[in-house]
Amino acid sequence: MITVLAALVAMNTHQSIVPVIEVMTYNVRYGTADDGLDSWPHRREALLRQVKAEDPDILAVQEAFDFQIDELSAALPDHGLIGVGRDDGVRAGEHTAIFYRRETMGLLEGGTRWISATPFVPGSIGPGAWLPRVFAWGQFHHVAGAQFLLIDVHLDHQSEDARVLGCKMMEEFAKERKLPTIITGDFNCTLESRPIALLRDAGFASAAPSSGPLTTFNKFEANPADADAIDHFFVRGEWRINEVRIDRSTTNGRAHSDHFPVIGRFELPPRELEFRGLR
Repeated sequence: MITVLAALVAMNTHQSIVPVIEVMTYNVRYGTADDGLDSWPHRREALLRQVKAEDPDILAVQEAFDFQIDELSAALPDHGLIGVGRDDGVRAGEHTAIFYRRETMGLLEGGTRWISATPFVPGSIGPGAWLPRVFAWGQFHHVAGAQFLLIDVHLDHQSEDARVLGCKMMEEFAKERKLPTIITGDFNCTLESRPIALLRDAGFASAAPSSGPLTTFNKFEANPADADAIDHFFVRGEWRINEVRIDRSTTNGRAHSDHFPVIGRFELPPRELEFRGLR
């Protein structure tokens, strides 16, 4: 937070600044999976290079184990971290986590909620789900003066009821915060599904690439033939969508995860900022 305040003081008074935020959502595939030549040790360096080259303001990851979180943190030393292991609320199990650039974004609040009837109980499971599912969230103050909410989610792959519950919980949580909101992550469902309809009915707009191919689940293949778009961005509030694209980078013909990352650039209206110094 000190870095953000110092940057604010360094700005000229009465300056109009447009907050533009680049967000990358990436299901990195859990690092203990027995994927043969696509296992984590074989793709780690390529994925870390990909993330470092993009260097997003916010990286929202899903499925990352603690050692993958540590390696991503080392690759993004200027970023803070929100997120815990879904099994125990500390380090155990997969993480749905948010990395954010500390230089331009002050973290006001953040945390993790379990998609279940007991959202503050680590390891709790939603209706029909096989595994614990969570969403991580951060309320940020951008150096340009705007506050916003970002939610990163990994919805269940089996139960539509659990996915509906997750979308309902996120929408209600965002409504309480009364801020421009971005929801992103691996939804394990397409834009035509019932959970997504719930978000649309609540005023969230899909932010999708303007041209195809639009598939994000790739099975590690460069050009998957029968895959779906299940990694999404949704926005509500004053956001302007500048760009959304899918990074289809590969190494030796193989993708760096079984999902392609999706990158969005989002803009908030400029604020007239006046700084009178700190006391």
